[in-house]
Amino acid sequence: MNDATRPLEPVGDITKRLGFPAQAVEPNHSKAEIVVTRLSDVQPRKLEWLWQNHIPAGMTTILEGDPGLGKSTLTIDLIARVTRGWPMPGEPPGTVHEPRGAVLLSTEDVLDCVIVPRLIAAGADLTRVSTVKLRYDDGTTRGPVITRAEIAAIDKAIADVDAALVVVDPLVEHLPESSNANSDQDVRRALSLLAEIGQRTGATFIALRHLRKSGADNAMYRGGGSIGIIGAARAGLLVARDPQDPSGSRRILAAVKSNLGPSPRSLVFSVEPGPGGEQPVIVWHGESDLQANDLNGPIDRAEQSAIDDAKEFLLEALTDGPVLARDIESRALAAGISKASLGRAKSLLRIKSVRLAGFTGPWSWRLPDTYIRNDSRTSSSSEVEDVPEDLSKYGAGLEAVESGTAALPAGQARSSAGIAPASPGQSNEPSRSSAGIQPASPGQSTGPNRSSAGIAPASPGQSTGPNRSRRRLLPGGHQ
Repeated sequence: MNDATRPLEPVGDITKRLGFPAQAVEPNHSKAEIVVTRLSDVQPRKLEWLWQNHIPAGMTTILEGDPGLGKSTLTIDLIARVTRGWPMPGEPPGTVHEPRGAVLLSTEDVLDCVIVPRLIAAGADLTRVSTVKLRYDDGTTRGPVITRAEIAAIDKAIADVDAALVVVDPLVEHLPESSNANSDQDVRRALSLLAEIGQRTGATFIALRHLRKSGADNAMYRGGGSIGIIGAARAGLLVARDPQDPSGSRRILAAVKSNLGPSPRSLVFSVEPGPGGEQPVIVWHGESDLQANDLNGPIDRAEQSAIDDAKEFLLEALTDGPVLARDIESRALAAGISKASLGRAKSLLRIKSVRLAGFTGPWSWRLPDTYIRNDSRTSSSSEVEDVPEDLSKYGAGLEAVESGTAALPAGQARSSAGIAPASPGQSNEPSRSSAGIQPASPGQSTGPNRSSAGIAPASPGQSTGPNRSRRRLLPGGHQ
């Protein structure tokens, strides 16, 4: 009897026959009971992280990027770290977690000659990694799709290895055939089921997807399928080539969305031959100043040359202090510099948008402290610095800040935000001592130092982390 003539077995019967939890079978909504909860009865709890500020625990994170850049290999690296209790990228080398399980739902790679060899090369504990299939009477199998009836299979796999992580690779292949990946309603319905599993089991989901063939100025809109995918996820990460790497071998992992914490610093990695040279592994190379909107597409030599010219123009134009934004734009246009190149150069140089006369003054641009040669020209108490200007009108993936955008009150110091002048040669990034993040030594990437009570400052020159008896079960992702 073939698939076309074989009688369909009710999904509920399948789940019972395979021993899946009964609670995952489609409920009878006609008998639903109305439950009203007063929020005063809800016990608050601290947010937990699988990977501090990158991947919130028990929730769904979208990992996206063009094909062939190493997204799947990156998830293999994360699985190895979870199953061995190794520190996540950026965490101090001595950080210890309790090993946990991982579930890999993959339709793009085969188990025996691709997935398992890559897990071995990454150092994963294979006894803590599982996958799951549905097997029919005629011997055919397939992976579960994200429906109310079949999430029982994912529940069972999570319970089998005490999984802290579930990788869905790719997301669209695990949507039911009746779903449209471009339908906001369909994708949100599926992702709500993953959220339900995460709340029930504590497992964290990483769902992979490709980018659209046509680019977008805002990285939030580059992912394939409905905007509801990134909208429903609590965090989003982008993998892209490092435009500043002439060899083309380095990748940037940048935050696209971070709803539950501060946007993390972008990280640099490469995909290199592992032990024996047969299987690829991930090698991490520290942090990058590039953000997701700086990675909106490949940069050819001509474009890179134009950006370099724009950077040189801005460094020269702003050397003596702030200049009105409109004057910079007109002078750049006269010099043959496009708005797109000007916007990209501004972002790469971390040029600040400021008001020199409080809330009502016109916008000006000034160099970050790294490049300022005469601090007395930019230290006026009447200077107000706002968030970086959004320059999508320049085609650089950022949007212009309107004159009515709120800024800090005149004269208010930004030390409370952890922002201090950088020393020469050092990027003027927010000081993260309050978040337990210290500057990395040359060639080394360090991560947050997190105590069980939250986030504690690291000692000078070193970021250390406590030993954790169980992975990612307390605030800050540790216990």
